[in-house]
Amino acid sequence: MAGKTSYKCASCGKLFDLSEEEQEPRCPECRGRTLILVRGTARKKKGKCAPSG
Repeated sequence: MAGKTSYKCASCGKLFDLSEEEQEPRCPECRGRTLILVRGTARKKKGKCAPSG
């Protein structure tokens, strides 16, 4: 069973909950991606660049 994580949007200030399955968390009000974790576990960032070598 998946848990919920609470966020606050840094742009518009809206508080909302997201499930852990969502791939790209965005604010439902302004669609901003800069979010402040209020309650729950932080998500790990996925790297977009391949390692060189």
